[in-house]
Amino acid sequence: MKLLEKYNRINLLSTIAIFVLAGIAFYFALHFTLLRQVDEDLEIEQNEISNFVHQHDSLPRPVEVKDQQILFRQTAEPVEGQLYETIEMPGDEEQFRKLEFSIRAGGQWYNVSVSKSLEGTELITRSVFLITFCTILLILIATFVINRTTLKRLWQPFYHSLEILQQFKVGNRQVLKFPPTGIDEFSFMNATLERSTEKALQDYEALKVFTENASHELQTPLAIIRSKLEVIMQDENMQEHQFAALQGAIEALNKLARMNQSLLLLTKIENEQFASKSLVSIDQLLTKKIAQFKELWEDRHLTVHTEIKAVTLNANKELIEFLLNNLFSNATRHNYDHGEIFISLDEEQMVISNTGNNTPLSKTHLFQRFYNPSNSSTSNGLGLAVIRQICEASGLRVTYDYEVEKHVFTIHFK
Repeated sequence: MKLLEKYNRINLLSTIAIFVLAGIAFYFALHFTLLRQVDEDLEIEQNEISNFVHQHDSLPRPVEVKDQQILFRQTAEPVEGQLYETIEMPGDEEQFRKLEFSIRAGGQWYNVSVSKSLEGTELITRSVFLITFCTILLILIATFVINRTTLKRLWQPFYHSLEILQQFKVGNRQVLKFPPTGIDEFSFMNATLERSTEKALQDYEALKVFTENASHELQTPLAIIRSKLEVIMQDENMQEHQFAALQGAIEALNKLARMNQSLLLLTKIENEQFASKSLVSIDQLLTKKIAQFKELWEDRHLTVHTEIKAVTLNANKELIEFLLNNLFSNATRHNYDHGEIFISLDEEQMVISNTGNNTPLSKTHLFQRFYNPSNSSTSNGLGLAVIRQICEASGLRVTYDYEVEKHVFTIHFK
């Protein structure tokens, strides 16, 4: 839910609750006030009757009209004080306000009942309540419209800053610049974002330069070490255990060299050094790469099944070659002797699957750097990370699925 919608919802519900409570309180206050006014009118009638009896020592004539009644009833005992109540007359749906009191006339006690109709009071109450309800409704509508338009305009700089921030990528080396907002809080936020992104760019640039330089500088000493070790291995007087130790050192060195090359490739991809694109015949590259791996597959007695159609993509040829090389290396390295490799290509996708471990891999961590589920000494855990990075740079999508004793990697073109 957006902030503006949540604020409008809370504000609207709060306003409605306040107005409802205020309306109820106003209704009862108005009803009490009007009822008190009727009671005062009844007291005036009581005073007039008392004055008449005081002057004539007799009762005035009873009154029975539509909106008022004055009745007298002889009684043996007088009623103490005054009694007010709201009643309904028999055969009449209107409510009346009645006042009862006792008075002595001609040597007799009488109960006097004075009643006045509440029709006018109820009409006023309903009219005022209806007017109040309509006013509250109009206020709510006006408040909602004003809040929606005004707040949307006030929050526009914030959403504009979000759009600019969403387009920010560290690899683009583009410093964020936000337009002036005229609102102190948003200006402070934009200034903070500008400083933070500028610092992130500086840190990224320093890390990129360090990684690239380190990878380049490592290549020469690694080559020298490997050359020296190979020379030492040619010594005919070397013991068997010494030869085995040197062989292990060379294998570790080769793994380090491959890791260095993979890191250097990842750095180049992130730095967009493969930005140039052209029409690439994927089927021809795939056929060429199959021929390069043919001898290796034959040595391990791997059976290769192919189903290749002519496909052309707008991509960087060198990156596609790296992609195929990593996919084939992965399908070979994590296969077993006398296993199978399946390669298919059509306009929608390229699928490369291989037999291997009968345990599915983690889709969550599979394409992360240095993820090596098999703990293979020959794997540096960067091959699948390189595949994912190449796909992202080329506008492709890679997915992994597991079938029965078969690991399936799919490169989606669309």
